[in-house]
Amino acid sequence: MPSNEKNNNKFTLPLHLHISTIFVVLVLVICGVQIWITQTGLTKVLLNANENLFERIAGETRSKMSFHFGPAFNIVDAYSAGELVREVNPDLRFSFVPELAAQLRANKHIFSLKAAFPDGEWLAVVRLADDRMRAHLGIGPNAEYAALNYDVETNLLSIRTYSAHLGLLKSQTRENFIHDPRAMRWYRSSSSVTAHVSKPYFMSILSRTGVTIHRRAANGTVFGADILLDQVSQVLRDSDENRDAMRVLYDDEFNVYAYSQPELFEVRDALRQSMPLKLGEISHPLISNTSSVVEFGTEAKEINYQGEKWVVKVDKLRGTRDQLFNLVMAVKSEQLLKDANIVAKRSLIGSFFALLIALPCIYYLSQWLARPIRQATQKARAIQHFNFDDDNQEHSRVTEIKAMSDSLTVMQSTIKRFLSLTNSMAKENDLERILELVCVETADATSANSTYLYLLSKDEKYLDPKFIKLRTKGVIDVTTQQRLPLDEPRLAEDVEVFFNQKQPIYSKYYEARPFVIKENETDNLLFIPLMDRSKKVIGGLGLGFDEEHESQVLMDNKEYLETLAAYASVTIETQTMLADQRALLDSFIQVMAGAIDTKSPYTGNHCQRVPVLTEMLTQAAQDSTQGAFADFSMNKEQWEELHIASWLHDCGKVTTPEHIIDKSTKLETIYNRIHEVRTRFEVLKRDAELNIYRAKSSGQLDKQDLEAIRLAQEELDKEFALIAEINLGSEFLDDDKVTRLETIAQRTWQSTIDPRLGLSWEELARYSDNSFVEGQRVPLLADNESHLVAWEKEPLREERFVLKAGEHQNNQGEMYNLSIRKGTLNPEERYIINSHMIETLRMLESLPFPRHMKNVPLLAGSHHEKVDGTGYPLGLKVSELPLPARAMAIADVFEALTSCDRPYKKAKMLSEAIKIMSFMVKDGHLDPALFKLFLTSGVYRDYAQAHIDDKQIDDVDISQYVDQLSY
Repeated sequence: MPSNEKNNNKFTLPLHLHISTIFVVLVLVICGVQIWITQTGLTKVLLNANENLFERIAGETRSKMSFHFGPAFNIVDAYSAGELVREVNPDLRFSFVPELAAQLRANKHIFSLKAAFPDGEWLAVVRLADDRMRAHLGIGPNAEYAALNYDVETNLLSIRTYSAHLGLLKSQTRENFIHDPRAMRWYRSSSSVTAHVSKPYFMSILSRTGVTIHRRAANGTVFGADILLDQVSQVLRDSDENRDAMRVLYDDEFNVYAYSQPELFEVRDALRQSMPLKLGEISHPLISNTSSVVEFGTEAKEINYQGEKWVVKVDKLRGTRDQLFNLVMAVKSEQLLKDANIVAKRSLIGSFFALLIALPCIYYLSQWLARPIRQATQKARAIQHFNFDDDNQEHSRVTEIKAMSDSLTVMQSTIKRFLSLTNSMAKENDLERILELVCVETADATSANSTYLYLLSKDEKYLDPKFIKLRTKGVIDVTTQQRLPLDEPRLAEDVEVFFNQKQPIYSKYYEARPFVIKENETDNLLFIPLMDRSKKVIGGLGLGFDEEHESQVLMDNKEYLETLAAYASVTIETQTMLADQRALLDSFIQVMAGAIDTKSPYTGNHCQRVPVLTEMLTQAAQDSTQGAFADFSMNKEQWEELHIASWLHDCGKVTTPEHIIDKSTKLETIYNRIHEVRTRFEVLKRDAELNIYRAKSSGQLDKQDLEAIRLAQEELDKEFALIAEINLGSEFLDDDKVTRLETIAQRTWQSTIDPRLGLSWEELARYSDNSFVEGQRVPLLADNESHLVAWEKEPLREERFVLKAGEHQNNQGEMYNLSIRKGTLNPEERYIINSHMIETLRMLESLPFPRHMKNVPLLAGSHHEKVDGTGYPLGLKVSELPLPARAMAIADVFEALTSCDRPYKKAKMLSEAIKIMSFMVKDGHLDPALFKLFLTSGVYRDYAQAHIDDKQIDDVDISQYVDQLSY
């Protein structure tokens, strides 16, 4: 983006923000004026708070003290004139206890009532408030009241405890309890005129700090009521818990009677601090210094304390019975503005809600005005990022905006349609489907009545119809349509323009085009050349349209059609090349498989038949809707992978020598060495006759000699017949025949010609350096050092393969091979045969297969694996073998058993092959589930009818095998 454009965009704002900003500013101005008007009333609110707050606090304190402690004065007045103060018998004084306890229960703020007599005796009834008080008096946990009576004569303190219902719980006495109330200040200062409140003091009996309301009776007895200071402090608690305020009640001697934080007294009592609390001992400096900062009077004073402003006032408080106390009251200044703050807050909240209500309306209006433009911008940006899913566009009443939106919608639809087509074509591998997509898109874009797609034939003499669609008739079968001959004289001019000039051909409806079918006779035709990357015309894209849509096709959609044709050309060329490459690969693979079969005529068409049977069995598994293969399926690429793997499953055999593949007897190498052994027996037979002749050289042989010759030669014939039979390897070699073979091998014959003569250097290298002794007798059957064939090239010994190469490439020893128990192959030859699987894996792993064919080596190289893991070359188990690999194993065995072109065995009947395979299933070699499907689906029968000799097909009762299969 140019720098000027960046600078211009830097300071731009959306339209709806401009509109919203204007309205928001107006609302904020109105709300600001309202807040200013509200704040001007705060001064008046503050003045009223200073005048009224402390007056109300003092009034509340006075009324609470009168309510809570007035009854205590009445009780003291009443009992100072009652019978209790005149009772001289200590024991009879306990009769007043229930009455006194009832007074305590009725007045929760009085903790004890007591009478102190002039002779030093006293009675006290106490309400037990907590366990600390009970522990101090030595009283149990269930007692609610206790009565204490001190007798001067006995010097005993009698204690009786009572329950909450005034039932007597326990009586006990205590000696030497020293407590003389006559020494107390409240006793000495008592007056018979009226009740007074004592100075605060620590009550030893209650173990709490309090005051005593007392009055002297006429006989000198003083009756008193004890009130704890923490209870008095409850009166000073602020009813507004959210307000920061302090209150202290004290006398002129600075003795504190109450504090708005009663916890202070509770702590002091717990520490048994007996000295009364002084005002200066309160830890809060604001309270302790109040007396020196604030004077008595009606006006409050504002002071700074720890960075906060407090309003403090000290005033006289007249309590009950006109006692005078000093009352300190302190409140934070901001608490005085509480009402004003509430008003201001309400104003702010009201303004805020007004703004909240106005903002959505403002925003909605601005959005409504700007939405079509914004949607158009978003759609353009979405197109820029190839996102074509945004179809939401409101119709604007502004003409210019509507025109812009409509243009964007059309552009979006066109690009989306084109990209969707190109994506579909890029993902599609079927050429016919690609041609159909091109034609359908062409028809949709131009409203054409018909679409055509022709491709140049391989001999380049025709344009072959590949896809034709008419509006009313639908898709036309192209096999019924004529090819366009390029040598047709009537098309000569069109061929020149189309193929040489590479220009579109446009013909009006009245121009003859006999080779092209049309929707209507009045339709015009347009053909656009399809060119490959080398600018060679490979076909044509055509459409038929009426006169009404001529302008739309030739003008409006001209560039779109040319672009579509260019892209279609490249795609068609690519798919054609891929199809040709696949066909070439498939042909090459089949040629290679045929070459392997041709290499050994005894394996016939094995490499060509196994793929057929493998694919038949795999298809049966895919078609299965129940059982073990109900969920099995393969896509097109996996089928292609299996096709290649099955055709190449024996490609490693190209490295296996033919004489080992075709070895039909035990002594066969490049030729059958039984002929050498026969010659030796012929020599022995001649020797048997010659020995007799030598013995009878002077005369004729008699009958006895001739019979001996006959018997010796007959024995030799029998021994050779046994060797010849063993050499076939058609039956299992038992121990008896091995013993007889070893006996025969002990025969010797006389060698007169050096066996090393006429040998190649490779053969000669296997002989020892010992010189030949003419006439030496040698064993008839021997295992010589010359029979050991060294490896021409040391094999790769990889740990992953269970097949292990031996020390020698082969052992051609005569006894070694004739002693083979089963078949004709010795261990070295069997390794060479089986190693074709190793070579198959190595060959295929070296090929650069595409990603979707990465399993070709595994599929091709595992058809000799067994489900129990004892197979080769990798020793894989069933869980490691894909289903197609297991299917190929069954196909390989079945084809080998039923093949009639193997020299070392006779082709099996169909029933025999199935029976042998059933044993292989029991032994854990073949997959039982696939073998069951092989039988129940009829694949074995379908293959047999198509690929094996009719003489081998007999009746097979598959039920006996299916019933035995359990998995």
